[in-house]
Amino acid sequence: MRFSCLLLFAAIGSANAIIKYTLKNEKICDSRGKKPVIKLENKEKSALRLTDGSLFVENDLSDFRCTFDIRPPSRDNVSIAIQTLSLRRDPDTNLCIDYVQFKNLRTMKPTLSPKYCGDLSAFRVATKSDSPFQSYKGDVTVDIHVAGSAPNFGKELKIDIVFTVSKECFRKAEHYSRCGSTSTCIWDGLFSDGMINCPFDGCLDENTCWNSEKAGSVGADNNMYPETNPPFSIAISIFVYTVILFLVFAIGATIVCAIRDGMQQRSTEVPTAPPLEATACPSEDAEEGPPPYYSLFPELFEPAPCIPEATPLVHGTRENV
Repeated sequence: MRFSCLLLFAAIGSANAIIKYTLKNEKICDSRGKKPVIKLENKEKSALRLTDGSLFVENDLSDFRCTFDIRPPSRDNVSIAIQTLSLRRDPDTNLCIDYVQFKNLRTMKPTLSPKYCGDLSAFRVATKSDSPFQSYKGDVTVDIHVAGSAPNFGKELKIDIVFTVSKECFRKAEHYSRCGSTSTCIWDGLFSDGMINCPFDGCLDENTCWNSEKAGSVGADNNMYPETNPPFSIAISIFVYTVILFLVFAIGATIVCAIRDGMQQRSTEVPTAPPLEATACPSEDAEEGPPPYYSLFPELFEPAPCIPEATPLVHGTRENV
């Protein structure tokens, strides 16, 4: 019971930490035609939730236009998640009668989002053509337009958008955590706050976060990839490590065996006796003695050839003639 209460208080604290505005607020929609700049900061002031505040019901769909800027801290991004959007679309032309559009014009590569209308929700898995997510580097201009003269088509108009400061995780900001297995990080207090802050399909309040290759930037493919399962990843790593160790051991054992076999082969070779020097053939009149050593082991020794002794010349005397 006590643990459940702590979780409830934590969720309430997180929900109260986010900045909340409605379209009725002059800080967002200036009636004098000025373009307000909303500065987001870090941690508790890193997210803004914008709702219609029942404006369209009370004003009976009078023509409405609102433009403002969202400015994140330096080097950070603005991640946009359309929680709920219900705006009119012409049934004949399929063009937007009412729309929300985002512009990022103060960068080296200015970008302009499509006009959002119809029915969108960050809690539904989206496709590339109707993704409720965007992510921009630097300032973002938000343009909201609702036509007052168009027919209602029986639709209740709703706008609920969350703007969140996101950081690249390699900067290692304190109290910031990853959106799933992506490189995008948001403040820890935005997890389990009842809203979607990460600009990726499948991030159901950041607890079961899938990731895509890129955040929903204009023209990016919002393909979904399941978040890596940590136990499965550990098992794969252990398996690969085991295979590598086995291969190293097998190669090392093969080398050691080859060296050992070579040494044994050299140690078992019968040493070859050096060739015998040529000796003189025994004369027939030589005195009998013990047989030579090599004649006892003829299979090991090849007798050296003998050189017959030269017959000495007998010098006779010449007769005197």
